[in-house]
Amino acid sequence: MNNPANKDKMKLLGALVFLLGMSLSKYMGNKYGVNGRLSIGVFGVVLGLMIVIVLIYIKKYLGALVVFFTFLFFIIGLIGLIGIYLDNIYIVIAGLILALAFLKIIIKVLPRFNKKIEIINDKSLINSLNSNDIKTLF
Repeated sequence: MNNPANKDKMKLLGALVFLLGMSLSKYMGNKYGVNGRLSIGVFGVVLGLMIVIVLIYIKKYLGALVVFFTFLFFIIGLIGLIGIYLDNIYIVIAGLILALAFLKIIIKVLPRFNKKIEIINDKSLINSLNSNDIKTLF
């Protein structure tokens, strides 16, 4: 993944998936209304959770954690979308409160993870560590 060509391919893939998702959401929203957007949201959450389960199964725990936290915002957004679908302002407010609480937690925790990632990215340090030392960092 350290190859710049791979990073460019990942950026391109991310942009294409984003555009595909936006066009699919627009099409489903125009054709089926809120039901179509809710269906896309549920499909996205199920897909994200399946990715997390596969990462756990192949013992990529850190990757599973990163993907889970990424999809947690999507799940919180889906809670708000369900509130709009049910025309219930309390569910929408609960989704907003959850999103703000999650942001506050991320703001507090992220600097600690950045320090650990800087330690892990140091190649000379990685070469001198064994797998048990890396596990103790997390």
